[in-house]
Amino acid sequence: MMAGQHKNKLNLDRLAKIWALAERGDAGEQAAARNRAEALVKPHGYTLAALTCPALRAVRNTTRP
Repeated sequence: MMAGQHKNKLNLDRLAKIWALAERGDAGEQAAARNRAEALVKPHGYTLAALTCPALRAVRNTTRP
């Protein structure tokens, strides 16, 4: 892997953790987490509407030991 290449990949585990907070946090946390998730996916050409919650949960469940 070339230097800097890893930085350009969407971190799905991190996105799943942020999305979990967006679903279960208090109102202020939920809004902040949704904004952060949107900012994380936008540079990769995705929108939160295109990503489903079950898909994010599946990624989180398979990446954790």
